[in-house]
Formats: sequence, C-alpha cells, structure tokens
Amino acid sequence: MNNSNTNLLNTIDNCQLFTGLDPALIQRAKKLAKIEKFEPNITIIREGETGDKLFFIAQGKVEVSQKLYFQIARNIRILKQGECFGELALLEPHNIRTATVRTANEPVICLTLNRSSFNSLVKIDAYFALRLGKMICERDYESLQRLKDDFGNAYKSTIAALGAIAEYKDPETGNHLNRVSTFTRELSLLLKGQQGFESIDEQFIELITLSSPLHDIGKVGIPDQILLKPGKLTTTEWEVMKQHTIFGAEAIKKILKNSCYPEFLGIGHNIALYHQEYWDGTGYPEGLRGDAIPIEARIMAVADVYDALRSVRPYKKPITHEKSKEIIINKRGSHFDPRIVDAFVQLESSFESIFNRSVLPI
Repeated sequence: MNNSNTNLLNTIDNCQLFTGLDPALIQRAKKLAKIEKFEPNITIIREGETGDKLFFIAQGKVEVSQKLYFQIARNIRILKQGECFGELALLEPHNIRTATVRTANEPVICLTLNRSSFNSLVKIDAYFALRLGKMICERDYESLQRLKDDFGNAYKSTIAALGAIAEYKDPETGNHLNRVSTFTRELSLLLKGQQGFESIDEQFIELITLSSPLHDIGKVGIPDQILLKPGKLTTTEWEVMKQHTIFGAEAIKKILKNSCYPEFLGIGHNIALYHQEYWDGTGYPEGLRGDAIPIEARIMAVADVYDALRSVRPYKKPITHEKSKEIIINKRGSHFDPRIVDAFVQLESSFESIFNRSVLPI
C-alpha cells in the first residue's frame, strides 16, 4: 500500500466514531475499509434509496439534506474530515437512506465499510455499536432543534407576511404595524407580574409582539370605497367596516386548523377578533366586557388607538402626543382596561419616542 493510501486510512484514528476504542478494532477497520473518490457536485447517496455502506470522510466535505413536504429539500448539516454518514442504512432492516449526501465544490475522498465489515467490527467491540448509537442520537437531537428553529422562523415570516397584507391594502398606515408591535411589547413587559396579568410570561410577550400586526388583517375584505373613504362613514358603511374583526379571525382560524403550532397564531386570532371590544361592553363584535376580553386584545386596543390618533388617515389629520394621551386617559374604564391605561401613562415618553422615530416630517 502506498503512503498516500496509508495516510488516508490513518484518518480513522481521528474519527469521532473510533476515538478511544480498542486499537485492535481500529486496525481491523483500516484493513476492511475501501477508498472511494468522488468528484465535485455529485450525489454520493440519495434519500429513499437502499444502501449498505458506511462512509468516513478522509478529505473534503459533504452537504446533507432531507426532504420536507412538497419534495422541498432542507439542508441539515455539513460534514467534514473525520465525520461519517450512511450509518442508519446499516442499522435498520430495509437499508433505506434517510438523507441525501452530495459533494460540494471540491473532490471528496471517503473510506467505506460495507455491511459485513461493519458487523465484524461490532463483534470485536460492542462499545463500537453503543458509540454509534450515541452519535446518531446526538445528531438527531441537533436536527430536531434546527427543525424547530426553522418552523419557528417560518411562522414568524408567515405572521409578518399576513400582517403586511393589511398594510398593503391601506398604504396610509406606513409603519403602523411595526409600531403597534413595539407598543404591545412595552405594555406587556410592564404589566408582567401585576395582579390580574399573571398569564403574561416570556412566551406571551414574544407571541403578542409577533402577532399584533395581524389585528387588521380582516381589512382586506373591506371594499376600498369604504376602507379608504376620506369622509365620515354612513351607518351602513360602518357596519361593513366592523366586519373586519370577524374576517380577520376567520382567516386566522383557517390557518390554525392545519397548524402544528397553534400558539403562534392563537393570540393573533384573539387580537384580530377582539381588539375593538370595550372595557364597558359597548364594543364589537361580541360586546364582551371587562376581563372577559382576552388580555392580548385589551393591550392591543391601547396600542392601536394611540397609533391611530397620532397617524394620518384618509378621514383625519394626525394629532399630538399630549392630545392622544388625554383621549386615552379620558376613556379609562370605558373603552380601555384602567390598569393598561395606567401602564400606558408610565410608558408615555417611550410611546412618543417610538412613534417619532418612525414617522417622517410632513
């Protein structure tokens, strides 16, 4: 055997799977291993196909991917020298590959062990199999965590996209969605731990921040001649406008029906449906009163009204922070939960700064 091949086989000494094992097993592995070379940008193994080899990377690196729904491939890791792949096909009865492995933009050299060679190593040292099992568990756990993060990011992107639909329909809102998201977070942080708000925890704060832009998603169902009308709405038009709470909640409910993570949108549903309910029961669409209104909707009500008062709308000019503050305080106990108004007053300078930072002079 030439020196080049010897050096390649010696990479087994530094392979995670063999570190600390019986030297006799390592020497046996070197004798049984075959050297295989792969050109750049080719598939070494393909998900769903059968296989009977375990691969150790001696030189280069490979990309590992798995299919999700709709046959979309998801890259799950990059493996480098000393790491292995293909082991599950040797351990499960049907020898099915669970992932696709491709070379990147460089050649790759692997040492391979077939099924019979692998089994002979297991007979030499049972701990070899235990080490392999531990490695598989650690790798799968890492993949699950990454998948969880991916789903979380996907839901965040979905929420942002849904919220942006309403903003696209009504371009006058500008940065309204971003601001109310920040306002709801500030209020929730202050209310956390207070009596009557024990359900506010870190998860609630994250979810209300993410979901608050969905409050007006139902406006996509309102005709433009009503939504963008520059003057006061008629009684009939106002009844149509009020339907945006129901339209939005129904849209989110349809998504929730097929969702693996309903908590991501559950708060969004309550915000969309109930953010126009009043503390004294005179709001819509259900006329809920007091604590019967979900906390997230009560918080949203203050954040939304403050921003609407300060903003330009087709039917009105913006008003000052001081005047907006006065209006909200005057509706303490009628429109708004008194405790949330008190929190707003504590945060009024933050609200003013947040609004002013995102609005250009007219």
